[in-house]
Amino acid sequence: LKVPYALNWSAGFEQKLPLAFYLRANFIQRRTYQGFVFENVVSPGQPRTNKLVRGQQNQFGGILELRNARKDRYDSFETTVRRTFRKTYYWMASYTRSSARTNRAVDFRLENLLVTGQGEGPLSWDTPNRLLSWVWLPLVRKFDLAAFFEWRDGFPFSVVDSKQELAELPNRRRFPSYFSLNLHLERRFSLLHYQWALRAGYNNITGHANPNVVDNNVDSPRFLLFAGGQHRALTARIRFLGRK
Repeated sequence: LKVPYALNWSAGFEQKLPLAFYLRANFIQRRTYQGFVFENVVSPGQPRTNKLVRGQQNQFGGILELRNARKDRYDSFETTVRRTFRKTYYWMASYTRSSARTNRAVDFRLENLLVTGQGEGPLSWDTPNRLLSWVWLPLVRKFDLAAFFEWRDGFPFSVVDSKQELAELPNRRRFPSYFSLNLHLERRFSLLHYQWALRAGYNNITGHANPNVVDNNVDSPRFLLFAGGQHRALTARIRFLGRK
């Protein structure tokens, strides 16, 4: 086995716009070579062997062998617009277009013993489109508004059948798009000669369903049933800001 290695490079550009807005653009490219990956080198139905080389015989009769066969590639282009108010408050929005792919998309694990060979596809965290925004603005005396917004494409997943065999190419399906809006109010006050801030509000205030679990068995009556994720949640916290 060889040591995996990666090559990275990035370039950025920033420009001041009218009305004290700033525009920034960044490009990132990453290539990973000789990555470790398990490959099913003897599939079920083929003659078995008792000789295991850096591998183990799985419950279906195949052999998983550790190899330096994985190559990952990641490309990302991000644009950001921001502005600062009164030296303390700010607004920022960014959009990222990216691609994260690999030539070995099947992740063989003890809890995920798929009956299949390796294949090319998106990485499990691939999100081609992502939009983010932060806002920190004054409302009335000593009250501030804090907001966070995120929208992105859903993460990819693979489809299997009742025999745990891949029914489609790996990571060809995706979870529904993720959407979350967090809104909080913060009140600053003095106590015992110190400055404090009390913040309260809602995470995912719209109650948008952001599932993180799916029934990916094509033979299941609940095929493509999504579940899980964080629903609307009331949160509160106290921040210590230091002496007056």
